[in-house]
Amino acid sequence: MKYVGLFLVLVWGYGSSLYSKEILKSIYTGPDTMIHLPEANAKTVKVRLGLTVIPMSKLIVKDAQGINQVRFGKNKALRRNLRARLTASSNFFLEDWHIEIQPIQWKKVSKNLTYKVSVYQRFGTSKNVEEKLGSFNLAGVIQGQDYLYEFRGETSQTFKNKTGDKVVEVQLGAPIKFQKRINIATIKKKNSE
Repeated sequence: MKYVGLFLVLVWGYGSSLYSKEILKSIYTGPDTMIHLPEANAKTVKVRLGLTVIPMSKLIVKDAQGINQVRFGKNKALRRNLRARLTASSNFFLEDWHIEIQPIQWKKVSKNLTYKVSVYQRFGTSKNVEEKLGSFNLAGVIQGQDYLYEFRGETSQTFKNKTGDKVVEVQLGAPIKFQKRINIATIKKKNSE
């Protein structure tokens, strides 16, 4: 009886695969069935923003009486110039942080622009787990022409985790002008000549 059931299963599987092959043969796949997707805009309007992320770490300090005091110290700041889209949301990933910038309001005549900035902290080895720390609005004026503008305006926000501890300070505003590093060896060489 076992073998009869196995034989029926094999015959049914073979017959259904033949039936599916006949259905696939009957589908017309000529050039008329191709889906034509609209071409993406080659020139997307971008806005340059300066981003500074200052992570904070928990410090436990003993005072003169030997009592532990909890304080939060600022770590090394991460500074980047971003290019956010003018009319669509943009996502930026910076070490343990995910910054999402969404345009809320854009007045073309006065060039006033308002973004909603959401900040997420990323966890894990592959950084797949995120916790939303909060969001804030960034308003300002843009200057420029064609497809690249610079943002003029500034704001900063300090975010706390669910236990109320300070986690990060985020500053957004005008693009950051990085200073060139001076090579002292070449300066001394020029002075000695």
